[in-house]
Amino acid sequence: MKATYSASDDALYVTLAKPRGRIMTREASPGIFLDFDQRKALVGIEVLDASLHYSKATLARILSPQPPTRPPTRRTPTRRVARSVR
Repeated sequence: MKATYSASDDALYVTLAKPRGRIMTREASPGIFLDFDQRKALVGIEVLDASLHYSKATLARILSPQPPTRPPTRRTPTRRVARSVR
């Protein structure tokens, strides 16, 4: 999933999946559009006048996303192997 925001258009677009083939757009409600691919899978959502639906802080985070955080990795204990002395 990827979200992009155009401040000049005040439009938010959320990409849910890579589309296959032609894209068909349906208006779900005024200013909210759903994009479906030829398999009828939902691949994207567009929100016009996004600043009416989301706070400025939320839209600012989308404009300058932070790098994804990784969950802490679990360190596996290392096994010591006894060496034979010659």
